[in-house]
Parts: sequence; C-alpha cells; structure tokens
Amino acid sequence: MEFRKACDDGYSLIEIQNMEVSIMQNLKWLLYPITLQTWTDIFLTQWDLYIESCDQNDLGFVEGERIYFRKSDEQSYVHYRDFTQIIDVVMLDYETLQYKQRVMVASLLFLLLGDYYKIFTKKEIVQEFGNTSKVLFNFPQYTFLFSEFLENYLGFTLYEMLPTIQYLSQFFDVEFLYELPTAEHLFEGNNLFEGYYEEFLSYHVHHQKALEFIKKKLHK
Repeated sequence: MEFRKACDDGYSLIEIQNMEVSIMQNLKWLLYPITLQTWTDIFLTQWDLYIESCDQNDLGFVEGERIYFRKSDEQSYVHYRDFTQIIDVVMLDYETLQYKQRVMVASLLFLLLGDYYKIFTKKEIVQEFGNTSKVLFNFPQYTFLFSEFLENYLGFTLYEMLPTIQYLSQFFDVEFLYELPTAEHLFEGNNLFEGYYEEFLSYHVHHQKALEFIKKKLHK
C-alpha cells in the first residue's frame, strides 16, 4: 500500500506485488530484511514531497513554515539527525518488537513535527502523551494536515498509530548529539549540500548515551 501511494498510484497493487515477486525470484531470495532505517528514508522523503506541495493556506496555523528532513541544507540535517537519534535509541529497547516498524517511523514523524511546529512541547510529550488519546483531538489543524499526509502517501490512519505514539513518547527526553560522522573527512573540500548530500546521509553517528538511556528506562 505504501509503495502504491509513493508512486502516486501509477501502478496497481497487483502490478507492484508481481514485480516484487519477480525481483525476489531473480535474486534467489538472497535479500536483506527491511529495517527501521529503510522506512525512515522512505517516509521522510515522502514527507518532504508532501510539505513542498502544500498550499500556503494549509500551513496558516504555523505561519507558512515548512519543515524538511532530507533537503540539502543545515536545518534539514539537524531534523534528520534528531529523527535518526531517537530511532537509534528505540532500537535498543526490546519493547520495540511489539510495534510495526512503518508505524513507528510515522509516529515518530508525527511527534517530532508537532514539536518543531510548536503544537506541543517535548515536556508535554514525555509527561502526558504516554497514557492519553488527547494528541488525536486537541490539535485539530495539525492532525488534519498530518492525516492528509498519511492518507495520500502512506495509506493508514492516525488512529492506528495511537498505541505507538504513546510508546514513543517516553523517548523524547533523550539528549541529542550533533557531532558529525567520522566519515566527514571523505567530503573535505566538497560542499556537502551540492551533490554529495545523499551519500553523506548514509553515514551515521553512534549515539554514545543511548545504552545508558535504555538502562535507566528499564530500572524505572
């Protein structure tokens, strides 16, 4: 469903599935399983496309600001790093296995965007969102915008995400770190935002405090 939406319904679900089977048979099923990072790259790209296409009137509640994650500029890179750092921490928690990966990525996107757009704060996310459904009802303009994105690009609803949103809320007091990856030296002399950005995003930074964060969570 997600890939049919991603190609703007250019192919039917059956056509996509038949092509997937054909590809897998030719590869003799020697495949890597899809990961949280795969879903992250897909969903963040789809969000950037969606927000770029939004009419200015649709963004009136945030004064027209557009938040990107994979656009080749410094602010988008900060957003991307915030997202991937929470994903890195979440992956260390055994409870993650109870949730669908694609729903986790969409839920994290919903929470981070709400924080960036000042719809709610990280403090509210941590202290209030873990055991309430208010996030679905108290912010109608924002939830309408995000629901439209879900429907048009991903093929599921905000209501389906509520348990995952509640689960992820406990990770929003993790400390963000912004040192560049060790592979930075490979790009010396090049402008990262002019031709090398996609390759640069493929290098990740180990979150040194992630394990400590999870240990504290387990002992609460």
